[in-house]
Amino acid sequence: MTADGVNDTPALNKADIRIAVAGATDVARSASDIVLTQEGLSVIISAVLTSRAIFQRMKNYTGRTRCLTATCRNMSIFFHPCIE
Repeated sequence: MTADGVNDTPALNKADIRIAVAGATDVARSASDIVLTQEGLSVIISAVLTSRAIFQRMKNYTGRTRCLTATCRNMSIFFHPCIE
């Protein structure tokens, strides 16, 4: 839900994602989750694309870390008798 005025505040409070656009009133800004500082809907598209890219990087990092941990754990089975 996007809003810019005081009359939009009840709808903002019921929305899952609350966005105040540039030039919104203080009431709309305080009721929103995201405040856009530039005009236009292209800002929302840019924010969504950026957040998706960040989320994908986080997923890739987590997957690689799990894979590396599993590999090290599997390798320790072979090298553990050599250490003792």
